[in-house]
Amino acid sequence: MNELEANPYKRRVLLVLREHELEELRSSQEAKDLLAPDEISYYKYDEDQVYKNPPKNPILLDLIEKDLLRPGKILVQNPFEMDSYGFREEALPQFAVRKNYLFLELCQLLGAKKVEVSQVDIATNDSKALASVSAHAVTPKGKIGGGIKGKFTTQEKLKNLLEMGATFEGGEAQIDAARKLIYKYKLSQDENFMNLLSLRSNSNNLVRERSLKINISSESRRNIELAANIDMTSLFGAKAEASMETEGYFDVELLAHVVF
Repeated sequence: MNELEANPYKRRVLLVLREHELEELRSSQEAKDLLAPDEISYYKYDEDQVYKNPPKNPILLDLIEKDLLRPGKILVQNPFEMDSYGFREEALPQFAVRKNYLFLELCQLLGAKKVEVSQVDIATNDSKALASVSAHAVTPKGKIGGGIKGKFTTQEKLKNLLEMGATFEGGEAQIDAARKLIYKYKLSQDENFMNLLSLRSNSNNLVRERSLKINISSESRRNIELAANIDMTSLFGAKAEASMETEGYFDVELLAHVVF
């Protein structure tokens, strides 16, 4: 039976393979070695299952609904919701946007009136800055282009992040709800999230404004690194999919200002 790996920690990266690719995987030592990490899993693509007899597994149903369960694709697990995935070549911007929304939700629960994103910085994994986007301009600091594929250019994606602020009515801080959000989405390792929670927990002297520099790609790093090491063309002679130049777009940081 074609089953999805139940343990989410064993499918941080999910390969969607055709039957003949699975046979090659079983017979090729090179493929076995490359896919040896316990965090990489695979799923056999079954056209009848996708289009005629949908599976009952809610994770697979979600992948089908989002048109992600496609043969030859490498899917990367969302670090905040382990039953959710994105295409490898789209994972970094997708998950960065998700973390930004979680930050806005945290601020809302903590009683914020306004959240503004004034700057976005992109850097390589060796800390070489590639671009800085403020509310007024895009400032290249090196070669930009090709690393993030899709409908929008890199600069437009950064501008979209700048627009992801919010204005609220303001209110009392919901400390318990905010804490639950942080732990539900596995964000307790982010000191900015935890420090903001702590500052708003002190009812004797509540913080009214706070500026933060938030890394919105750090949690995605490990899963994306795993996926980046897999070359479907080399393994199975498959048609090359969109490349993923992770070294050029590894860290994304936001400069945010919160008013309570």
